[in-house]
Amino acid sequence: MPTPRPRVPTFRDFYADVAEGLPALLPPDLRDFEVARMGRVFKVWYEERRQHFELWFRDGGLEVAFHLEGRPEDDEPVLIVLASKLASIRKRLGGDVRLEPFGPHWTHLYEHWRGARREPGTAGEAAERLAEFIRSIEPIRRRA
Repeated sequence: MPTPRPRVPTFRDFYADVAEGLPALLPPDLRDFEVARMGRVFKVWYEERRQHFELWFRDGGLEVAFHLEGRPEDDEPVLIVLASKLASIRKRLGGDVRLEPFGPHWTHLYEHWRGARREPGTAGEAAERLAEFIRSIEPIRRRA
């Protein structure tokens, strides 16, 4: 008899696990956030939806990121501060964190977990890393 394979969670299941675990990983002043789940994408934001934190399954892995997808005049002050503090952000977050343009006038501060899949346990790791991004970047965004 073949060994039963563990069920691979759907994107909805995976992101439900992230959403459930995320508040406990954040300080009280960062727990009041909005969430959107759209297929391969999970977004977390505060006042401005176009400036959001994101998990995105793409290019054979998982992107953990902060995205600026608004009007250039709205995003530029945040982008300037992120660029000026990039060395300290990288030191705090560790890993291979990059600040790069993408799409039409958009920018993302991100790392890519090549080979990451929707497997048991990965949702918890993704929630922890997303919380690190939020704790590191949201205070900067708010001051910009």
